Amino acid sequence: MNNTIKIYITDLKEYNSGKLIGERINLNEVTEDELNETIAKYNEEIFISDFESSFKIEEYTSPLELWSFAQELELLDEQDLLKVEIQINYGLNNFEYALSNYDNVDLFMGSAEEKAKDAVDDWLYGEIPDSIIHYIDYKAIASDIEIDWTSDRDDDGNDYLFYIN
Repeated sequence: MNNTIKIYITDLKEYNSGKLIGERINLNEVTEDELNETIAKYNEEIFISDFESSFKIEEYTSPLELWSFAQELELLDEQDLLKVEIQINYGLNNFEYALSNYDNVDLFMGSAEEKAKDAVDDWLYGEIPDSIIHYIDYKAIASDIEIDWTSDRDDDGNDYLFYIN
């Protein structure tokens, strides 16, 4: 996940008059005071008409809330960032909840078949003798895993599975 959040704020009054007047802001590169100054230029009647982020942003989301969220994201490692992104992109639009509950997401970096092999290697099915290990149907185990886990691919093309508790 890329933790950069860029938004284009648009003056709502001007927009309703048929004009697109606004400003692009990289929330990772401005201070809170600079953001407040920018918002004040538009009489605080703004909406987000465009964004660059790895998660969906609603048009009437508070830029200040997003700025605060961007600051918190910078403190997370790659896997925790991905867990936050998963929660937001799969129906949870509450940034604060996603940040404080990303531990509720079980994450496996790899495919379902790789997870199946890991499960067997970790003896989740008990100790399996070498004489029968080659009879194990990893695709069938992977199919069972995919019933409970959701698969997706990150921005770099890497497969991952997740389960939200």
